[in-house]
Amino acid sequence: MCAKRVCNKGRSMSSADVADCQFWAGRLIEKERRSAGGKLPAVMDNVSRRSGVRYGTLWSLRYRPPTNIITEVYFRLKALYEAELESQEAKLRHELMLARAAGLDEANSDSYREAAALLCEKESNA
Repeated sequence: MCAKRVCNKGRSMSSADVADCQFWAGRLIEKERRSAGGKLPAVMDNVSRRSGVRYGTLWSLRYRPPTNIITEVYFRLKALYEAELESQEAKLRHELMLARAAGLDEANSDSYREAAALLCEKESNA
């Protein structure tokens, strides 16, 4: 029988998995802080509600990293982080479409060229 805190189909989550969770949680918290503003506890509470990960777990990942992580937390944070990335990519594609409609393209806009390169790089790595 697996212990609730460390079970991943019979194996413990590695410290690299904890580091991944710390990274995802940190990025999600900072993104929420930039977009919604407010104080850190309220921002962490919003991320907690959106991800389904307890506030205390997010706090621990931010200030006192655990030695192991519940697999459910790992997969919830990963899913929310990936959804946020997809959302940002969709917004960037939309902005490029609007810029193209306004007459901007790679030839006359450095920022358009950089944004298009980011999307091309992402699609070539996929």
